[in-house]
Amino acid sequence: MNNYHCLSDFFVFAFYIPVNSLKCYQCNSLDNPNCLTAHLEPKECVGEHKEAKFCVKSIGFLNKGTLVIRMCGADYSIKNSCRPHKMEEGSLTNVCFHTCNDDACNSTQHQTPLIHLNLSSLFLIFCKMLFDFF
Repeated sequence: MNNYHCLSDFFVFAFYIPVNSLKCYQCNSLDNPNCLTAHLEPKECVGEHKEAKFCVKSIGFLNKGTLVIRMCGADYSIKNSCRPHKMEEGSLTNVCFHTCNDDACNSTQHQTPLIHLNLSSLFLIFCKMLFDFF
């Protein structure tokens, strides 16, 4: 009997594969101003976020300034996109979502390609206006 117990323990440990959940930064700049710029500790995507497949950093612009939400994500329809979003108070803002698949990849230092594209577009518009002026 003891040999069977040892053998079963061997198979349990031989095929044991630890499963770690994804770790993402999880914050909202309305509740935590440090979400905009500070380096926070990433948290495991557990509970309501246990099905997360990627990390998300969303950026929106409100009357009060920039809104940043960093979270775990499972909804593939938001992957790397910008879209209008109606806020709770009724105002409409454009929100850009940047998604990534690695632990802690939605940090403040991780810039979204969409923002770079928006900044490049603004620069080109400025240059056109400047040259049209002269």
